[in-house]
Amino acid sequence: MRSSKASAVANEQLVAEVRRHELGLVGIAVRLAVVVGLAGALWAVIEVWLPPKTLWVSASKWTVAVVLGMLVVFSVGRRFAGWANARLEVTDQRIRIRYRLRKAGWDIPLLSIVEITYVSGPIQRLFGVGVLRVQTSFAPLPAFMLDVADVKQLSQEILVLRNQAWDRHIRSYNQPGSTGELRAAS
Repeated sequence: MRSSKASAVANEQLVAEVRRHELGLVGIAVRLAVVVGLAGALWAVIEVWLPPKTLWVSASKWTVAVVLGMLVVFSVGRRFAGWANARLEVTDQRIRIRYRLRKAGWDIPLLSIVEITYVSGPIQRLFGVGVLRVQTSFAPLPAFMLDVADVKQLSQEILVLRNQAWDRHIRSYNQPGSTGELRAAS
């Protein structure tokens, strides 16, 4: 059983690989600007409210610097890693959506796709990107891919691939010697 699954994957052809658009970096830049602005405001408060040249001033400044560093690493760095590692691979048999290095993501067979929709807000339409939403027959919630460039064209291409996969699936049942019950009446 495993060898038949491996041979099916070996015959799989990669059709498209999509990475998140650079527009996703805007949210990261805003987050970084807020963190730096907050740190600058705290630094100014320390300079104004605490007595000059005391141990409290230097300790407070070091505390602000350490907290700022931790916020940048954990908040902004985590968001950037998620943006950089998100990808969508479309093959002739499935769609793979990966969000992070260690997260499994989604492996969606084309035959199980029920609906593909996309949403683009005003700023996303300005840059030609959107959110791709893939509803499957096996999951109650859809899979999402954020910041997809040419999302309308990609959704139409996936629907064409899904229809081709269904055609291949139905033809495999109609071949002589197949054990399927779906035979065309002559």
